Amino acid sequence: MITEKKITDLVTQQKAAYESRLSVTTPKSPKAFTNVLAVAQSAADKSLEKYATERSRANLASTASLEDLKVIGKENNVIIDPVIAAQINVTMTAAALATLPIGKQWIADSTGAYFTTNATYTESGGNIVAVLTAEDRGTDANLDNAETLSIGSPELGVGSIATVTSTAVEGEDEETITAYRRRVLAEIRNKGGGGNLADYREWSEEVSGVARAYPYSGKPITWTVTADDIFFAAVDSSINSTVTDFTDEDVVGVLGVGCMITISGSAANDGQYTVQSKSATKIVVAETIIDTGAGVDITAVNTSLPGDRTVFVESISDVDGIPTPTLLAAVRASITAGTDGINRPPLGDINSVLYVEPIIRTAFDVTVSSVTMAASLQAQSTTKIGEALDTYFAAVEPYIDGLDFELDKNNMITDPAVSTKVQDVLKALGGYADGVFFEIGGDVLPSYQLGQGERAKKGTVTINYV
Repeated sequence: MITEKKITDLVTQQKAAYESRLSVTTPKSPKAFTNVLAVAQSAADKSLEKYATERSRANLASTASLEDLKVIGKENNVIIDPVIAAQINVTMTAAALATLPIGKQWIADSTGAYFTTNATYTESGGNIVAVLTAEDRGTDANLDNAETLSIGSPELGVGSIATVTSTAVEGEDEETITAYRRRVLAEIRNKGGGGNLADYREWSEEVSGVARAYPYSGKPITWTVTADDIFFAAVDSSINSTVTDFTDEDVVGVLGVGCMITISGSAANDGQYTVQSKSATKIVVAETIIDTGAGVDITAVNTSLPGDRTVFVESISDVDGIPTPTLLAAVRASITAGTDGINRPPLGDINSVLYVEPIIRTAFDVTVSSVTMAASLQAQSTTKIGEALDTYFAAVEPYIDGLDFELDKNNMITDPAVSTKVQDVLKALGGYADGVFFEIGGDVLPSYQLGQGERAKKGTVTINYV
């Protein structure tokens, strides 16, 4: 750790050196010759010390400024995600044979952002379909479907209102220094090769718009059934139900031929099975089944096979970090072939057993009970508590053993930590609370460890002032 000396310590040091070499005692007057020299020299020394400290920090990825971090990143082939201008597809009414020239300016009605046409477009079927590019790059120019833009100046035969039909390119801000520093440090600390976890994170985060990627071996739990009407038949090696629909799942077809399921709750048939066929009331498996009647809770869960891989993706653009299908497809393409079209994963890692999924965003509700505080400060207190909790929950993220740096491990939400964040705000404003607790769905928890691909966020915050 770099520790700078105080200016007063430097002055004392310089004055002592002058007194020693000149064999004099410095008078107490600040205008004494040796005092003046000591102050002047110390000021110069302090400037040099600050410069040396700043240059020392610039050499370390963990302390470098953004511009210096970009240099370190380039040396390690990690380039900061650039700011991107939004491109939108729009349609407007137009008279026969009317044209819309390139560079024509449009103004978004909801945000005031300026857009220009990418090319010259001609009327077809009473409309003009055009692509517009935002003049200012970044997320502020993004528009939703059905939003409207007004033409900057009239154009003969062209309607004055354009309607957004789709987004061709999402506008993105430049990657934050926090996110970029994390990627640079990951590249330095984690060595890829052979399609390991570090490779999968690097390949995923190369895609513009990805804030973070969490790679794991195995598949996500996407198919699970628990019911008491499930029974087993040895005659055709089948798992059967009388009421439960084995196909009534959020992800259709996730349990197909060749998939593995794990059965629990049935002492005779607990174990893993290979699916041969599936219908609403029957799953036929390859392994031997023992006849067992219904009546107890049986759980069936899909199970991973060798080669299964899952990458949870967090988006920069969405407030909750939930990626669009387009971004997920881009991540899959980057993992499988990259920008050069060469197959990346090693032999045997095929696309059909790669699962690219959105992160799971879990909201945590916080209750602050019996808060004593001046009435005039309560509104400020509520705002600052919300901001402190936003920061706390945003910093917690899944920890992947063998990939993430252990000293950075922060995957646990605890009652003391949440309470400290709240009480620190209250203390600064002269107040205190009798209790602070967090919960999910009404269940108060002492602690919570984030699961695979799970990110936290602040839910509702209830503050009871007395």
